[in-house]
Amino acid sequence: MGRSGVSSHALVSPCGERCVVFTGFYEHTIDAKNRLAIPSEIRKQLTAEANRRASDGETDGTVVVYVTPDPKTNALMIWPEARFAELAKMLDQSPRSLAEVLPFERTMFPLTARSEMDKQGRIRLSDFHLKQLVKLDSDVAVIGVNDHLEVWSRDAWMANLTQTLEQSPHLLMHPREALRNEPTPGSTAPGSQENPQQDDPSSNWH
Repeated sequence: MGRSGVSSHALVSPCGERCVVFTGFYEHTIDAKNRLAIPSEIRKQLTAEANRRASDGETDGTVVVYVTPDPKTNALMIWPEARFAELAKMLDQSPRSLAEVLPFERTMFPLTARSEMDKQGRIRLSDFHLKQLVKLDSDVAVIGVNDHLEVWSRDAWMANLTQTLEQSPHLLMHPREALRNEPTPGSTAPGSQENPQQDDPSSNWH
């Protein structure tokens, strides 16, 4: 069970292939069997996308997600099946050498768990994820982060949000203002630094 903080809206991203955009944050609970109820509005998005793919003959309509750990933020990332496959394909097409990509693949894919949403809109989380890698307790926040969801400790999420808004209030600028401030090719945004990891094979997974 859970309650919503900010609601989510069903949007379609202008990406190469049609994909779902996730927004909002929700306070939920992981039960004793490691099951997490997907927020109802997000559930509708995932179900609609699964039905669309089924009508195209791609799947049988089952909602499938892939869960990856992010120990750096002590959170779990939940990826829709189509988006996860797209990221895997991007790795295959990466200009980086196999010696550079393979270590990431040998770490990320073994630690990724596939989960099917049940009729009650729940997914089962990995015991290894919860106890060994991110160590989440039962009270969590489910947040929409564009193309994926993240599951944080509820207290950690609220503390992070408060700190971020205090230290970086400009992050809430109007989207049109953000686009006007977008750096031109070859330049960097004011106050920013070049990102030496922009070609890192793991950069698309955060």
